[in-house]
Amino acid sequence: MNWQSDLFRRVTAMLIILVVGSVVALCCVGGNVELWMSSLGLVPWMLALATMSRLLMALVLAVTLVAFIRLILPQALGGMAFWLGKALAFFPVNILVWSFLGWWIGSLGHPIWTLMPVTEPQSTLSMFEAWARWSWTWIPVVGFVSLPLTGQCLSLCFENDARSRDVGIDLLGLFAMALIICVEDIFAIQGVATHLTAALRVSDVMNLAASVWMLTSISLLLTAILSMSQAWAPERMDSRRWVKLLLGSILKISAWCLSGCIILPSLWTDSQGRSGVPGLLRAFDDPMAMFYLGLPWTLGALLLWALGRFVQPR
Repeated sequence: MNWQSDLFRRVTAMLIILVVGSVVALCCVGGNVELWMSSLGLVPWMLALATMSRLLMALVLAVTLVAFIRLILPQALGGMAFWLGKALAFFPVNILVWSFLGWWIGSLGHPIWTLMPVTEPQSTLSMFEAWARWSWTWIPVVGFVSLPLTGQCLSLCFENDARSRDVGIDLLGLFAMALIICVEDIFAIQGVATHLTAALRVSDVMNLAASVWMLTSISLLLTAILSMSQAWAPERMDSRRWVKLLLGSILKISAWCLSGCIILPSLWTDSQGRSGVPGLLRAFDDPMAMFYLGLPWTLGALLLWALGRFVQPR
């Protein structure tokens, strides 16, 4: 097995993820090896399994939708589909969810049981009520996570640059994990997000380290599933092309960081200062006004990404 083989790159990536996750978990407990080992025993693996299952379902749904779109979309519209897909990927998923909640709860008056106190035990529920609760535990998360994933997969299908396409596929798992943490947190659905946010907001270092172990395990699975391409292999280029590649990569990374700035900060603020709470209250008054708030973020990220695409060598 040489360094150019797909298996070698995949195993190397998994080892790097495992080492990074272990080091981050160790830092969470202040470098105490005993607490670090104990945190592994505190991991609620059932929550990790639930989140992992939702994430994989969202990926499968996104790939299925993209395959269907490719069947009905003429090849001549590939350029338009590329940019529409990228815009959908950059649109803040939390604003999309808040707009939906404002419409579903505020306009239609329908309840969402995960956002309300549960008084009846599960055993006393009728079959229909139990099915409804199960549906709200899975369908909203899978549906909303699959929308940006569908946009990203669609843009990757029409990406002409092989290196950019391979890098996008390699990082698709990281993108999906950020999305599902945000959506699970907003819907208050039990999973990695609820465990992580609870640990962050009360500074519980042991449970924070356990959450890092959960994220590491999910990352290992995604790396094993998603192909590790030759995108990271060195390429012969002169210094000018290397500078252009570096500048283009920085601009593209900045676009994704801008997108992350709007969806991730709510994870470590307390319940009184969460950006999701005023966002949801504002969405009650006018769901479409909340939806329009995502457009400037989307346009800004698209502009940065387009600049990065323009300056990169072809």
